[in-house]
Amino acid sequence: MNYDEELRILLPQQVKPLQRYYLQNDQYVWVRKASNGNPMIYYKLLKILTVYIFKLPIFQPAYRGKNLAIIDEARRLNELNQAHISAPKLLAQCHNGLMMSDLGKGQPLKTLDDLMANRADCKMAIFPVWKMGIDALLNLHNKGQYLSQAFARNMIELTDKRVAFLDFEEDPANILSITECQVRDIVFYLLSTVHYFWDETDIEDALNYCNEQHPHTPPETLALFFKTVKKFKWIRYLHSPYLMGRDGKRFAKSIRFLANLLERIEK
Repeated sequence: MNYDEELRILLPQQVKPLQRYYLQNDQYVWVRKASNGNPMIYYKLLKILTVYIFKLPIFQPAYRGKNLAIIDEARRLNELNQAHISAPKLLAQCHNGLMMSDLGKGQPLKTLDDLMANRADCKMAIFPVWKMGIDALLNLHNKGQYLSQAFARNMIELTDKRVAFLDFEEDPANILSITECQVRDIVFYLLSTVHYFWDETDIEDALNYCNEQHPHTPPETLALFFKTVKKFKWIRYLHSPYLMGRDGKRFAKSIRFLANLLERIEK
């Protein structure tokens, strides 16, 4: 099959930045079209906040514009596949779009964010799903790789229970070191997941599991993690419902987890 030709035909028809298509021979693919996204002033303001005001450079945006985003995503997909990391395979690329494989092969797959949210609603244990994600992330780091935005919404559970990764429009290594990229991954994953923990047993299991990993963590990675968390752990003391909305309270809960983890590691 000529994927380049298929991409050339499908891109002009596309309305959404990312769409799934059915091709012949029972094959499904995803096509990403270069989109304007947020105005660049948004990313410049975010950089001012993260780098110059809060002094947290690992959180600065790495988006470089719509056409460069296509180049970055294509390169990252190839690099992850070469490292035997579960991610979509790049099938075709042009200046304003790319085509990649559908990991579900037409079947719906759930993100780890969906799985944890469903378990929280049903008062089920969160830790088994959470551990699946952190193990996949640490395995990726052990292979010298990193993600773009390591949120649970960008991780999916495959039919064989492996975790695959999505969304690589940003390449943080354009502006950060590999160590910084990997610490960014860990913090993003924790911030996007631990607020789902509703049971103290889950929280304790997660804290203990993270604490068990630190002897195997490179010293420079651990030092940067400490430095990053210490800069915003004061947020854990915010509890007022009048000052914080739902997202703010979830964020504060995540920060309290990170602060507790920091205290355990430092003992």
